[in-house]
Amino acid sequence: MTTRRHSGSERLANARASQERRELDQHAKALCTVDEHATDPRDRAMLIAMLGLDEASSPAPVRDVGPLS
Repeated sequence: MTTRRHSGSERLANARASQERRELDQHAKALCTVDEHATDPRDRAMLIAMLGLDEASSPAPVRDVGPLS
């Protein structure tokens, strides 16, 4: 039985792809959190700007919860 050995460049490519998937997942979770906490579209835009997130990657509308008491 032979064992396939990965070359250094293949391991590096796999590591980069894995890291990119983790970053995309983290970004998506951050946007979901923003959507859960934003009270209106203006608040959502402010939170996204504060966190340095890409607003275009989450076109989901924010529910209007009304004024805070």
